[in-house]
Amino acid sequence: MNRTNEFYKIVQTTNIPQKSHKYLKNDLKDLFKKERNIKTTLLEIKKSKYEKFNIRNKIKEIQEKCTEISKKIQEENIEYQNNQEEEVYNTIYNILKSRINEHKLEIIKYLRKHKNEPDEYKNEPGEFKNKEEEINKQELLNEQINLQEENNVRLRNQEINKQISEIGNLMEEIGIHVSLQEESFKKIDELMEESDRFIDNSIYILKRGIEGITSTRKTMIKFFMFWIILGIFFWVIRR
Repeated sequence: MNRTNEFYKIVQTTNIPQKSHKYLKNDLKDLFKKERNIKTTLLEIKKSKYEKFNIRNKIKEIQEKCTEISKKIQEENIEYQNNQEEEVYNTIYNILKSRINEHKLEIIKYLRKHKNEPDEYKNEPGEFKNKEEEINKQELLNEQINLQEENNVRLRNQEINKQISEIGNLMEEIGIHVSLQEESFKKIDELMEESDRFIDNSIYILKRGIEGITSTRKTMIKFFMFWIILGIFFWVIRR
C-alpha cells in the first residue's frame, strides 16, 4: 500500500517557513509599540495624571494613533510563503485590531462618564461616537474569525491525527507481517534441523547395517571353510 501522498500531506501541513519577512517584523514591532503607548496614556488619563485642559489633546492623540494603526493594518499587502505563515500573521493582526478596538471603547466609556462635566473635552468623541456600532460589529467579526480559526486548527489537527493513526496502523500491519515471516523462517530452520538429525540417524543405521553384513559374511565364510576343510580331511583318511 502506497502512503506517499499521506506522508507528503503531513510534511506539508507542518511546514515551517525558513525565511522571514524582516520588514514585516519591524512594522509589527513598531505597531505594537504604539499600541503600548496608547494603553499607557489611557491608564494615565484614568488616573487623572494630566490637567483637564491637557486631556483633550491626549485623547485626540490616542484617536490619531488608533486610526494610524488601523489604516496601517488595512494597507498591508504581503505575499506569504505558505498558509501557515499567513495564519500566524493574520492572528497577530487580529490581536492588534482587537486591542485597538478595546482602546477605542475605553475612550468612549471615559468620555460618556464625563460628558456632563463642563470641560473642554466633553464633546470630543466625534467620530468615535459614530463608530461605536462599527466597533461592536468588528468585535463580533473578530470573535467569528477567532472561532473559525479555532475550527480550522481543530480540523487540521484531526486530519493530522487521522493520518498519523493510519501510518501507525500501517506500521502495525508491517510489524505483524514481519513477525509472521520470522515465524516462517523459524519453522524452516526447525525443519532443517530435524532433517539433519534424520539424515544423521539414517547414515548411522546404514553404517551399522553395513558393518553387520560385513561381519556376518566373514563368519559365514569361516563356517563354510571349516566344513570344507573337515570334508577334505575325512576324504583323505578314507583313501
